[in-house]
Amino acid sequence: MLAGTLPCGAVLAQGNPAAPVPPPAGPAHAVVEQRIVELRRKLKITPSETKAFDDFAAVMRDNANRMEALMKEQAPKLPKMSAVDQMQAYEAVTQEQANDIQRLVPAFTRLYDELSPEQKKIADEQSRAYMRNAKRRGS
Repeated sequence: MLAGTLPCGAVLAQGNPAAPVPPPAGPAHAVVEQRIVELRRKLKITPSETKAFDDFAAVMRDNANRMEALMKEQAPKLPKMSAVDQMQAYEAVTQEQANDIQRLVPAFTRLYDELSPEQKKIADEQSRAYMRNAKRRGS
């Protein structure tokens, strides 16, 4: 998908496309911020599309926050987990990923509806490329 599973607040300071808000700390946040910047650039988001894009980016950040919290919670337990505990942890992660997508789809749909036909074509191409790469990664 365009955003990935990673995936809060406005992307831009004062609505200025040249002034991104500093990303939250953590490796997941760095990946999400990089993806947000890349999508903004590739989609050539216009001022009239900024709010919808910012809302979409906020969902990506919120999703990353939730996933990072879940991973931090589980990490110290991993070395002592039984096979059943590991499967339950995996279940929790995959369920959170599904929840992330459920939150992301409406935000992306609102953005997509505002895009020009040329931008939609780029978004479609980006989504297909992301899915091909996800299949290669096994995610």
